[in-house]
Amino acid sequence: MGRLLGIETLDEETDTALRSVLREHDEAIALPNCCTSIETGVFKNCVFVLSSEGDASDTLKIFANSELFDGVSIVEVPYENIEHLETDAAARKTILDKLKDTIRAQPYENTPIGPSLQAAENGRDVKTWQHGLTSMNSFVGLFVTSHTGEFGIEGCARANNRAFLVCRASGGMASQELTSQLVDNIKKKRSFGEILGKAGLIGETALRRTASASTRNRARVLYDAAVAFNVKHKLQVSTDSAVLSGHVPIVCVDAMATLNAISETNKGYVFTSGCSSASTSTCAVTSSCATDGLFLAVNTLHPSGSIKLKVRNDAESALPFATRRLISTRAAIARASDFLRKQRASSSQQLSKEEQALKTLERHGVLSTKTTSIPKDAIHPDHTFVTSTFAWKNEQNQDMAPSALWGTHASNVQASNFSRHRTELGLENTHTLHLRPLVVLLAPLPLTKLRLASY
Repeated sequence: MGRLLGIETLDEETDTALRSVLREHDEAIALPNCCTSIETGVFKNCVFVLSSEGDASDTLKIFANSELFDGVSIVEVPYENIEHLETDAAARKTILDKLKDTIRAQPYENTPIGPSLQAAENGRDVKTWQHGLTSMNSFVGLFVTSHTGEFGIEGCARANNRAFLVCRASGGMASQELTSQLVDNIKKKRSFGEILGKAGLIGETALRRTASASTRNRARVLYDAAVAFNVKHKLQVSTDSAVLSGHVPIVCVDAMATLNAISETNKGYVFTSGCSSASTSTCAVTSSCATDGLFLAVNTLHPSGSIKLKVRNDAESALPFATRRLISTRAAIARASDFLRKQRASSSQQLSKEEQALKTLERHGVLSTKTTSIPKDAIHPDHTFVTSTFAWKNEQNQDMAPSALWGTHASNVQASNFSRHRTELGLENTHTLHLRPLVVLLAPLPLTKLRLASY
């Protein structure tokens, strides 16, 4: 059995699951909030150091269902250009409609997203491809934050508003093909050296190709988003040089974080399962639940609070990304279906149970009527916020919001990935910005999931 290390004490279920996949010379490092997903069984916030020698079949569970080289790309936009969106719901709705019409999403579109793993000898694409959101975890949109800092004169600190375009997506087809090939070879009891080595059956070139496909896909999506928000002229724009022909515009991102990355070291192969890899990342970002947004560490030693950050720590310089999953997609759809069914059944004269409870709190002065009343046509308990902040395009049941909006993941308020272990994670000289979602396109539920809905 291999070695299992942890920054925090693991629960018994996760501890047992990790030990079951480690071989004699393997190592696992559990980061804060390390767990197994109740949806897919994959490990979250765990770094694996896997020996290049020996039968790799015991490690199959580590890679099965993983979206290899998933990631987040971030570009800062001038706050004054989007400030009006904070108070203009109609303008937000207009941009949400533009994002829905412009940006493709894998769970919805018939056209595959992302380039193929196959490439020409010079590394260029062998055929054209469609960019877009690649999985149910993907999104693109505008996030805002406010933080206090001193600007010019010591002792004159003030609040500073900032805005960021953020996209989470993988390489699509390239990621899927790499995962499939890797799993097939692991099942055949080959070693990681045979599979991923320089002369391996998959080889290190495929890893680089997939990582590049992921960053290129997000850069293209961010360009479309910049056009929708009318801030393209404020950003640095380039062209995708690896395309088969023509010039495809992309945004030059300010920072990015790569998740589920595989890299070779002198210890073996490092796999950052559900966490970010410092070797291919230029920032420290962690997710919360969809309605809460993201948390981004910025360098306090930099005068403008730079989001670029190179982290070094003893956990192979990896950082936690995901929060713990609370319920499965099936349970979230059941929750949504139950709410929508009750909404449809309630008459204009009879208040639903949810409304009665809210009205009781309002009468006692606990809540404000303006923020808690639920419209009769509401599709979510937090209807106004959800519909003015998020958009999605389901193939059917358009009023069924994505599962991420129904409490699938814990918030970072409950389980902070960064703050509890700043020293151990190498984040001593940083403070954390809370990026609030303002206008965000979420990947829709796939049709196979939507068929579970009944209301």
